[in-house]
Amino acid sequence: MSNAKKQHYVPQFYLRQFIDPNTPSGQEPYVWVFSKDGKKRQRRAPKNILWETDLYTFDVEGAKHYELERTLSKIESEFAEIVRKKVKLHLPLTAQEHDTLCRFVATMLQRTVRQKDNQESFYDELVAQVERLETHHGSEASMSAKLRAGKKHVHKVGILGILTEIPELLCRMSLAFFCTDGTSARFITSDDPVTLFNPDLQWQRFYGPGLAQSGVELTMPISPEVALCMTWSNLRGYIQIPRWRVEELNRFTRGHCYEHFIAHSPKKKFVWFSRVPFHDPFFMLMFLRRWTKTQMRRLKSRFQHGPN
Repeated sequence: MSNAKKQHYVPQFYLRQFIDPNTPSGQEPYVWVFSKDGKKRQRRAPKNILWETDLYTFDVEGAKHYELERTLSKIESEFAEIVRKKVKLHLPLTAQEHDTLCRFVATMLQRTVRQKDNQESFYDELVAQVERLETHHGSEASMSAKLRAGKKHVHKVGILGILTEIPELLCRMSLAFFCTDGTSARFITSDDPVTLFNPDLQWQRFYGPGLAQSGVELTMPISPEVALCMTWSNLRGYIQIPRWRVEELNRFTRGHCYEHFIAHSPKKKFVWFSRVPFHDPFFMLMFLRRWTKTQMRRLKSRFQHGPN
């Protein structure tokens, strides 16, 4: 590592897959960085975006330890090799390569700034609750002090926990690679590129998607031409998908991003910002079915009980 303090939460090698192919000769290659709402756009070199100082550095009694950053860098390098030698050539992975891919995806679930902010916000709320209890009972502020100290490394400890638990679960899921069909549609990515979606839950607001759910789909763009997909169904291999499906994944990616999404082109599409996927024929079929059933129930109720 040339600079252990400047640590990317989305790896540089990954961002370089989305470099604008029309970068003028003599200029440093760049990607297009958009704000989540798409109103702001700038071109930036991958080395200059999506990083924080000492994001993965453990500071113990004034001494800095970079072991976690080195571990993540090793996983990144191994995954980059798989992308270059296998995924881009649409070749099958060995068991070891599959395991490495799952380790990389697992780290991307946890290492982002979104996860860091969420976990630290939870600790802030917990500390506030404990402080109120300590004040109410007139006790020493020992527990709140311990929690406040634990907040310092909660994100980093979470990454270590992910590495010991989640890769094995991901390895049991089916792995497929979605490939563009040669049209102008290309995948975009973001500052939080792994997306979980469960179509069985989209009609309610009580439960979020989880890896253990039978209907969950995990997706992550790998390049403008390829995105990986993990499911509990028998979906495997390299699968060419139509343009509307590419844009639907882009809609998920844009909607799931924390602050920014990344593209290889300065152009953005309206469909990425749509709350409802009207371009998706399967969604429209389900929507019409549900709408028809709702209307039939209303008519039946009105026929039985009369108008209100």
